Amino acid sequence: MIDPKLAKTVNLLAEPTSIIEAFDPALGKSIDHEYIISQAQERLKGRSQDELEAGTRYAAELLRQAEASAKSSALKQMQAGTNQVYLNDPLAFIELFERFELDKREDFSDAEPITYFSLIALNFALESLDASRRAGDPSGNPSKDPMEQAVREHAKRFVQERANDAKELLAFTHGMEFEGIFRRKTASKAGQTRQAQFDPLKEKILQYSDEHCANMSNRKAANKAYERYREEADSVLRTDDPVKRFEVWIGKHRRAQKRS
Repeated sequence: MIDPKLAKTVNLLAEPTSIIEAFDPALGKSIDHEYIISQAQERLKGRSQDELEAGTRYAAELLRQAEASAKSSALKQMQAGTNQVYLNDPLAFIELFERFELDKREDFSDAEPITYFSLIALNFALESLDASRRAGDPSGNPSKDPMEQAVREHAKRFVQERANDAKELLAFTHGMEFEGIFRRKTASKAGQTRQAQFDPLKEKILQYSDEHCANMSNRKAANKAYERYREEADSVLRTDDPVKRFEVWIGKHRRAQKRS
C-alpha cells in the first residue's frame, strides 16, 4: 500500500538528493534511494507535480484492488491444497491496470503499466525515507523506553524492506523495456511501411492540436481532431479506437514539448 498524502509533502520533481534531505537530513548520502528516485523520475519525465499526485492516488487504489484480488486468489488456492501462493504478481497488476482503463484518466493521461510501476517505486522510496526519519536517533544509541526502541527497530527494518520493494519494481520495468526493444526491432520493417501511411495524418493531428486545442485535455483534443479528420483517419488507421490513437500521439507530443 502507498499513502497518497506522502507525495504531497515533497517536490517530486526535485533532485534525488534534495528529496532525501527533505525527509531525513541526517541520512546523508543514500545510494539506494538516489538510484530509485532517479530511475523513477527518468520514466516519469514530462509529468507535473499535480499529475504525479493524481497518478499516486490512482496507483494507491490499484494496489488496494490488487491486494484484495490477490488475497481472494490465495484463499482459493489454499482451499484447493496448493502449497505455494504468490501475492505479488506484476502480471496480475497489469490485468487490473487494463480493467480499470487507467491510461484514460484525464489528470494522468497516456499512462502505461511501466509508468505506474515507476510511480509506485518512487512512492516506495518516499515511504522508506519517511521510515528512516521515524527510526529515531541516527547515532544508533538504544532508547531507554522498550516500546520506543521497538518502534525504532521496526522502522529501521521497513527502511530497507521498502527500498528493496522499489528496486524489485524497477527491475521488472527494466525487463519490460528490454523485451519491448526486441519487439520493436522485430516489428520494425513491417511497421515502417504502416508508419509511412499514417505519418502525414499524424502530422496534421499534432498541428491541429497545437493550433486549435492547446487548452484542452489530451482526450478532448483527440475527439475534436477526430471530428475534423474522421474520413482520413478511418481510411488510414487500422484500429477500432482512432480517438485513443490520437490521444496517445497528442500526449507524447505535449510531453516532448515540455522537455524541450
